[in-house]
Amino acid sequence: MLRVKEINSLAELQPYRLLWRKLLGETRGATFFQSPTWLEAYWHAFVHPGRLRVLIVYAGDEALGIVPLVVCHRRTRLGNCRVLTYPVLRTGLFYGPIGPNPTASLLEALRHIRQTPRDWDVLDLGTIDPTVDCGRTEHALQRMGLSARRTSTSLSMAVRFESDWHTYWASRSEQCRENVCWAESNLAAKGNVEYVHYRPGGTAADDDDPRWDLYNACVEMASQAKGSLFMDAGPLANPATESFVYDLHHQAVEAGAVDLHLLKVDDTPVAFSYGYCVHGHTVALESDFYSGTAFQGAGAVLKARLLQRCCSLGDRRYTFAAGSLRHLHRWQTDMIAGERYTYFAHTPRMQLLRFTQSLVGLG
Repeated sequence: MLRVKEINSLAELQPYRLLWRKLLGETRGATFFQSPTWLEAYWHAFVHPGRLRVLIVYAGDEALGIVPLVVCHRRTRLGNCRVLTYPVLRTGLFYGPIGPNPTASLLEALRHIRQTPRDWDVLDLGTIDPTVDCGRTEHALQRMGLSARRTSTSLSMAVRFESDWHTYWASRSEQCRENVCWAESNLAAKGNVEYVHYRPGGTAADDDDPRWDLYNACVEMASQAKGSLFMDAGPLANPATESFVYDLHHQAVEAGAVDLHLLKVDDTPVAFSYGYCVHGHTVALESDFYSGTAFQGAGAVLKARLLQRCCSLGDRRYTFAAGSLRHLHRWQTDMIAGERYTYFAHTPRMQLLRFTQSLVGLG
């Protein structure tokens, strides 16, 4: 028989960190954003003093999975409402149950939510990768009588490494390969080209130097570069998130999760990608490149070098930072439209909110 243990504070969560890491290693498509390190940083930055609801699902004495949720306050046209949701910063960052039994874990977690006093107005589960979820979220919601609205979120592009680098590179268009060759020559004519990849092993491997010089170079580019991949400022330079990402950097280094790529010409940064990697899956949080004619092609050179590097390390997947599809279609092997499921409590105000679709927040 399945049962749920609910954790409502970070202090209470501490004894379960090793269990969480074990289950994360058994999670299909796991990302750093499903780690306890991410949850703790997210809680302090965006939710506190909301409510933590980490649901650990057991079959007897064996833990099947973890469903981390938070109750946060969001503003709407109808006033503030309490939202029960995954700890997700933006739509490009996928989430879901942690562990090798996600279907049973999610179903039992939703059953627990239905049977406990309601401390939320809206249940908002997103962003979900449909290639990993395979319909389980919609099915579990329906089984629990929660008729949620499904919406699509922004597209994400990724490279799945199913063989070696040469096989992947040969699969790219001739135009893409020629463009990289030209860009390499163009940058080499400008000066000494240096590519730096920083992926520390973490405190457990005695490799936890935060390398603030590299991090600050990325932040400076994110703040100053023109022609960014983003319509709006990305997380590194956005006033709403920059301090959060800064504080998280050292913790992610200690966890051995940071993945930073920097391209320089004569010590001048011209392109970067900053993100996190766990269990062979890197997700870029933000990328940018110098868009002027002086270092034309820097973005293409960085993409080629970082993908080759990740492939050589045995990574299984690299997900690009959310951005312009025009810059990424030559590289991607997978295009993923995220999904979001939203259920509104049966109260007059929430049902009115459901029709006005005015829910806004960090997601």
